[in-house]
Amino acid sequence: MRAMAFSCALLLLVAEVTFACEIIKVDVPQPSSRSARITIFVDGKPLPSARLSIQTANRHRPVFLDANGSVTLRDLPVGETCLSATDGNKRFSELCLVVDWVEQAPPAARVRTLKVTVIDANSAVISNAEIQIHKRGSYPQDPVKIIKTNEVGRFEGSVESGTYTLIFRMRGFRSELLSVEIAPDGKDIELRETLQIGSDCEW
Repeated sequence: MRAMAFSCALLLLVAEVTFACEIIKVDVPQPSSRSARITIFVDGKPLPSARLSIQTANRHRPVFLDANGSVTLRDLPVGETCLSATDGNKRFSELCLVVDWVEQAPPAARVRTLKVTVIDANSAVISNAEIQIHKRGSYPQDPVKIIKTNEVGRFEGSVESGTYTLIFRMRGFRSELLSVEIAPDGKDIELRETLQIGSDCEW
């Protein structure tokens, strides 16, 4: 999961990955359950004339955009799905999505309170990283909280008991998911989440 630009849990995690993001951008607004609405932009404007194709493990097929340069993909299969977009000027953008079953797996940790430090691959802290906290089963609806890490890459706060999906996002890094359970008898430990470097277009 972490090796890909996108990580998903019965849903697709928001990110932007483009070959040349200043020219063509593939935009996925918000996560949704095995679905994604894709919009093709050039210089900030929708491009309904772009050619979009989708490739899964078993097949490759064209996808037709609406008048707003958008298409909604539904019931994406478990595994990797890659999209490629081109326009009449031979500009190109590619985006790969991974759908897996993280939300159905047991939580990675059972903790008393939420203490998280976000770091990069060199163990340097990442300040101002976004953490979305979603109650399990409600994702991608409104998160319980959206918070930012402090100057030392840390967040600590109370969240009511339950199981949550945490989404870690920072521009220039690949987004990550983590499932945790908050319980009064949970461990008093700090979680450390490592974000891998991505393109400058990722979010």
